[in-house]
Amino acid sequence: MKRIWRGTLLGIFIVIVSGLGGIVFNYMINGSYDFVDVRDVVLGMIQAREKGKIGQLYILSGELIRVSDLWNLVKELFSVKSRLVNIPVRLARFFANFAELYYKITRTKPKFTRYSIETLQSNAVISNAKARQTLGYIPRTTRETICDTINWWTQNPVKRKTKSTKH
Repeated sequence: MKRIWRGTLLGIFIVIVSGLGGIVFNYMINGSYDFVDVRDVVLGMIQAREKGKIGQLYILSGELIRVSDLWNLVKELFSVKSRLVNIPVRLARFFANFAELYYKITRTKPKFTRYSIETLQSNAVISNAKARQTLGYIPRTTRETICDTINWWTQNPVKRKTKSTKH
């Protein structure tokens, strides 16, 4: 069942596009989101405890960035050479229904859902001005977060689990 997409229109599209001349393709849906480093959220929570006023709410957001700009940043920092295929939102919404069914049948973690598409299309303009003024909250840039993440991955390579055989 893991290859349920084969033979479908989406599966054929992926196979054809992915196999063109050995070029690596990545797929993207237009949209943007406010990304924030978890370290900044934790620091902001500590600042709220120390400097905040009881009953007040503080938005600990980060930086609004378009998905295409985020991908270009990751490509630049990783020195990845690939082509980006922009999938129209309406087409993505249509295929999301089938993707969700695929994840349900294969019992795998969803990576592409109607919710993720709606999130990228929603109003992601969030202001952290009150937290900056009152708490001294200063979130990192997305570039700094991605660089730190890459450095962490480099220093902490993923160890693949091996199947143990029983005797």
